[in-house]
Amino acid sequence: MELTAQLGLEEKLERELNAFSEGQKERIGALAERFAGEPECLAGESDMMRLAVVARSLEKTRRIYERLGIGREIFLDTIKDVGIWCGNNQNRGLENYQWLSLHVRGELFRLGRLQFQLDRCGEEFVRPELPLKAGEPVIAIHIPQGEKLICEDCISSIRRAPDFFGKYFPEHTYRYFFCESWLLYGKNAAFMEPESNIERFRGLFDPAFDIEDDDQAIERIFGERRADVRDYPEETSLQRSAKRYMLAGNKMGMGVATIPRERFV
Repeated sequence: MELTAQLGLEEKLERELNAFSEGQKERIGALAERFAGEPECLAGESDMMRLAVVARSLEKTRRIYERLGIGREIFLDTIKDVGIWCGNNQNRGLENYQWLSLHVRGELFRLGRLQFQLDRCGEEFVRPELPLKAGEPVIAIHIPQGEKLICEDCISSIRRAPDFFGKYFPEHTYRYFFCESWLLYGKNAAFMEPESNIERFRGLFDPAFDIEDDDQAIERIFGERRADVRDYPEETSLQRSAKRYMLAGNKMGMGVATIPRERFV
């Protein structure tokens, strides 16, 4: 498949994907026809088949970009997320295929350091603290792995977004950027330095509320949950500080926050 070399895959996995795809062309093609509108068609498939189908589906995505006039650089930056998620799956293929369906449908774009998704505010987030109504158009911000979270780079990304979405998706009339992430959890300040990259990133947003769910924080900081807090690794300063925080009886969580569209224009 033509795009395989552009996905940021580990070299061995790229070879395995090419060999696998040669013997499964018809089935990959049939599933790729369904995937964008029916991601769950991959629910019972192997991780390698999921990767092969996503790679084939991105050929259609490329045509979406071309029809809209979106530059190839943005397309290539966006699809490299495939390699990141394969790495998270020990380079066995794709486990989190649902997430990649956003890329395939042309609903999520990487503009510099951050990713931006055409989205609407879900009912589960509607609270008095959040200046949004259920179903209101938003641009959701996501933070891909793999690079340092430098605040200036994030600001540069956010500044690109209004022009991008105004040009290519003018019908999506949003007032706010929206983000739900462990990076925005208000109590992170208890174990992070005020001038850390994460805390500076959190300072770009208007906080709405916190969610007491530490799954994402555990995954992003430690890779996987351990039964005993004492078993978590201490290879980075963030791991050490987060582990001390939890050993003291505290729990991490998620933060929900917004940025007005005009803030960084």
